[in-house]
Amino acid sequence: MKWFIKTFKLFLLIEIVIILCILYIFYLETRQTSVVFARRLLIGIETSIESVQNTDDMIKLIDAVKDRTDVNIKLLKQANYSGFRLKNNELKLIFKAKGEIVELSYKLRFTDDLMTPFLNNISLLFIFLTALSFSASFLITQSNTKVYQSLERIVDDIRYGRKPSFPKFKDSSVSKLFFGVKEIYRLLENKQKCIEEDKEKLSYIILSMNEGLMLLSESGNIELINPEAVRLLGCDLKQGNDFLADCSNYIVLNTFQKIFEDNLNIYNLELNEKYLSIKTQFVKSKRLILISDMTQHKKYDMMKARFFADASHELKTPIASILGYSETLMSSSDIEDSMRNKFLKYIYINARDLNELIEDILKLHRLETTKKIKKGSCRIKEICDELNVAFLSAAKKKGLLFMLKCEDLTVEIPREYIRSVLWNLTDNAIKHTDKGRVDVRCYKDDKELILEVEDTGSGIDKKYKDKIFERFFTTQKGRNKNLSGTGLGLSIVKHIVHLYNGKIEVKSEVGRGS
Repeated sequence: MKWFIKTFKLFLLIEIVIILCILYIFYLETRQTSVVFARRLLIGIETSIESVQNTDDMIKLIDAVKDRTDVNIKLLKQANYSGFRLKNNELKLIFKAKGEIVELSYKLRFTDDLMTPFLNNISLLFIFLTALSFSASFLITQSNTKVYQSLERIVDDIRYGRKPSFPKFKDSSVSKLFFGVKEIYRLLENKQKCIEEDKEKLSYIILSMNEGLMLLSESGNIELINPEAVRLLGCDLKQGNDFLADCSNYIVLNTFQKIFEDNLNIYNLELNEKYLSIKTQFVKSKRLILISDMTQHKKYDMMKARFFADASHELKTPIASILGYSETLMSSSDIEDSMRNKFLKYIYINARDLNELIEDILKLHRLETTKKIKKGSCRIKEICDELNVAFLSAAKKKGLLFMLKCEDLTVEIPREYIRSVLWNLTDNAIKHTDKGRVDVRCYKDDKELILEVEDTGSGIDKKYKDKIFERFFTTQKGRNKNLSGTGLGLSIVKHIVHLYNGKIEVKSEVGRGS
């Protein structure tokens, strides 16, 4: 296309130069023809005038010439020259005849016989060149129109998300243009893909967040909200709606009105037994809100505080007893040996209870903080034999029938964990059973190890069933120290069972056993 346009421009320039040259040549040729014609005409008139016999005949001839031709004749009194002279496109001839000075003048002009054919030829040339110009212009216009239409179609395809098709042109400059457009489209497409991938990743992250996330415009419209924010706030909030108008919970509405009015960056809210932490931050003119569920943290803090309070209370009792008996022994030098031995026995019992409590606290702490399952194996039969030796005499003292029925199994659980579970459950059963029996059963059922301890004791009230696995909880606290224990045994059992993805269940009836 580029070479065609250059050729067309050169052709138009040559056309103009040719026409100008033809016009100039025609002008020179026509002028020369007119001069020759005028000279011949004037010479003929001169010859006619000179051939007359007298002056009267000459005057008559002059008048006749004036009437019949365009020659102007004058009689001069004097003249500065004689012969032909061309001035201002007028040819003059001065000569003497019959004693008079005669001046013949003829105004040169193009004749119709010369101009008409020339103008006709020029017109035909102009018509031809004009037709040629129109044809070239039409070809250029058609080519340009095709280029523009192709560009417009590509732009429309890109605008409406369609994949554009890039036509091929023979013209190298146009081909380079469309190649450049194609490269730009390819870069834009890659950029758009990256943006879409980043958008998809961001959307996945926002939807997977454990925290609620909201983005509010300057006017309060919800531009972004994830499902967790809807769940935590308990309101049917939708993207695009006004937050304050869409919020149906009075507490949430008042809370956020306070946050907006006071420009608070962080606010703690207790809502529907949940503890929420609301953090706000401005991003340009928009407000980004992060809602975190602090319920577990709050419960953990409360549990930790209760644990330390209970532990302090449990540690205080034996320590106070030890200190009291020790001070009595130290201050009384004349105390009887029987009384001294009795006090020493009480000191020993309280020291033993204190040691047992500390060991249970450390064991429970290790179970709660361990992240990796401890590997090991043991034989159930051996642990049951040890259990029989440890608790048979205590059961007989209370007149209880103590029965052990354990299969000879080997399990992939450390010995100390299985022993701790059976020890605590059996110890509780014997402590809370005054008559009847205590049965311990260990067997395998469909690849699961089942440990059962059954007694005919006092049973557990329904209101305590959900609490017996809590730290330091005992149903006999304050009434019988021999029955209360440390209150950590069942909590230790629960943590061991859960550590190995097991479950623990309680079936009990007051007065009939557990």
